[in-house]
Amino acid sequence: MSFESFFQGWLDRQEELLDELLSAPREGEEHKLRELIEKALTHYGAYYREKSLMASRDVLLVFSPRWFTACERTFLWIAGWKPGMAFRLVRSNVEGLTDEQSEAIGRLREGTAEREEELAAEMTMVQEASVLGINLGPRRWRRNGFALRDGEAVETAAEAMEVVTGRMESLLSLADSLRKKTVMDLVGVLEPLQAIDLFAAATQLHIHLRRWGLQRESGTA
Repeated sequence: MSFESFFQGWLDRQEELLDELLSAPREGEEHKLRELIEKALTHYGAYYREKSLMASRDVLLVFSPRWFTACERTFLWIAGWKPGMAFRLVRSNVEGLTDEQSEAIGRLREGTAEREEELAAEMTMVQEASVLGINLGPRRWRRNGFALRDGEAVETAAEAMEVVTGRMESLLSLADSLRKKTVMDLVGVLEPLQAIDLFAAATQLHIHLRRWGLQRESGTA
């Protein structure tokens, strides 16, 4: 199955998931809420597994995904959503936070922001290395030492780009790990119904953004 085929099925299941999230019981039945949280985590986990497999085959395509609309691609950060967005969704959509929860979320937000900065700096280095790999000759690659493999400078443009794509795949893995960790950490702080509201807001945001992007591309927006 191609990634595009998987993604279309995944989007269909996302619509079903949103219906369940929005109709979740607001009182009692905590076990049902926890089951729904697990279902949401499983749904998004499936996307990351398939994305990782796709990246191992063609990481450049994952960084410029044709399965997203142009509108969706505008909001990408290292081939995915920026982890800090989760905290904005909590602030806008999750009610009833205690002081203790707010303090814990604040600490998570600070740690996530620091890691975002580190990964963004690494992304800049990868982009610069990519340009060098395309434009510099072998002698200048060795002199600049931007792309080393097993401690030795690369000799050809193909070797240079192999090193760059390897770094891109590693960076993508780190960024996706931060995305998943951010969600899991927030779920650990939030009460079940609060976590449901977070998942509902995130799912709704992506669905609306995609619909808007499709409408703009079809000229019906």
